Formats: sequence, structure tokens, C-alpha cells
Amino acid sequence: MVVDKKREVRLRWFEHVEKRCTDIPVMRCGKLAIGGMRRDRSRPKKYWEEVLRSDTTQLQVTKDMVLDKRMWRTHIRVEG
Repeated sequence: MVVDKKREVRLRWFEHVEKRCTDIPVMRCGKLAIGGMRRDRSRPKKYWEEVLRSDTTQLQVTKDMVLDKRMWRTHIRVEG
């Protein structure tokens, strides 16, 4: 249940960011290319886009659905 609520909050934030214009700092940070960094030998880090990709595939939603707020909220809503 807690995991589902975290997913809902992440997707609500994603909706908020997607509706903003592209020149805000949040959008620019999401598109930065990180080079020259080495990952540890342990489990690789999860990045924002990887987590969003898994959340959207689990709930079977697309980025286009963000434009219709009512439909988006009904698909990502956690009951309880």
C-alpha cells in the first residue's frame, strides 16, 4: 500500500512538471547528460526516468494522458 501511494505521488509530480514550460530549471535538470561518473560495484542507481518508465508501464498510462487531468488522476489514484 505504501509503495502504491509513493507511486501516485511521483506520478502527480510528473504531471505537474510535464504541464510546465520547458525553460524552467526542473526541466533543464532532467535533460542533463552525466558523463565521466563511475557506478559502484553494487546495485546500480535508479534514475528518475527509469522509475517513471516502470511506474507508467505498470499502470499502463502514457505521457499523452497527462493533458487530461481527470483521466490521469483516475488511472494513478490509489484507493484507501
